[in-house]
Amino acid sequence: MAFKTLKSLLKKLFIFDEFMRMYLIMFSILYVIGIFKFIYLINSIIGFVQYVGLMIGLLIVIVLGLHFFQFLCRLVGMDKIYTNMKQIIMNRNKKN
Repeated sequence: MAFKTLKSLLKKLFIFDEFMRMYLIMFSILYVIGIFKFIYLINSIIGFVQYVGLMIGLLIVIVLGLHFFQFLCRLVGMDKIYTNMKQIIMNRNKKN
């Protein structure tokens, strides 16, 4: 019923021919594609935020691991070996 009244209203407003039908179909297809693109954009933003969060989490884990390794070296008495390793790495970075 509602579709018939809509069709009659469209007939009164425009000439409801093949061109108009094609225009409505194209508009509806573009509208659906736009909705999917919007959903994909939101998903990609969320994915990027998750990726950045994962990288920050990995960085925190690496830093905490290094501090824990330093703490273990001090506990065992290998602090000099740790500082020597640090100096070797620093010297290697200076050469590059």
